[in-house]
Amino acid sequence: VLDGTVCTTNTPCDNDRKKAMNSGKHHMVCLKYDRAVSIVHGRICWVGGPVPGAQHDLRLLREGGLLDMLEIGEKMLADAGYVAADLEWALVVPTKCKRGQRKEDLPPEVQDRNKKIQTLRSIVEHVIGRVKRFKILTYPFRNRLELHERFFYVACMLTNIDLGENPIRRVIPHPFIAP
Repeated sequence: VLDGTVCTTNTPCDNDRKKAMNSGKHHMVCLKYDRAVSIVHGRICWVGGPVPGAQHDLRLLREGGLLDMLEIGEKMLADAGYVAADLEWALVVPTKCKRGQRKEDLPPEVQDRNKKIQTLRSIVEHVIGRVKRFKILTYPFRNRLELHERFFYVACMLTNIDLGENPIRRVIPHPFIAP
């Protein structure tokens, strides 16, 4: 299961760097990371990033190396932000509504599929919540940005240790989710 997360940082003095790190979606200066969480174990199995906040999660996925690690036929669950025609071989994402359409207007089988995907994806949201318990990742980072990656990776490792002792409730995967 794949998802991205943002970590706020102090605003850089350099305008070019500030512009690159400013996330238009989240309206903050930040760094972004991608994380893959195993459905089987419920632990973080891959971390990508950091990249400046202005970059899209899909770009981070493409450049992060996770796609190269997938075995033939293996797929990842992701949210609707990762929709890309060239990555259908690797990603299972919910079906988006067309502009002006509501979720209720989707056919029932599509709604059921989206619900199954979201149920399975909930595990990554719970893991992100555990990592964000480390306050150094939730408040603006005031140290050198080069050190942020180290702090993030340490928080992920400590979270994996905690998940070994206190696992998140098991999510039983659906045997097959049609792409």
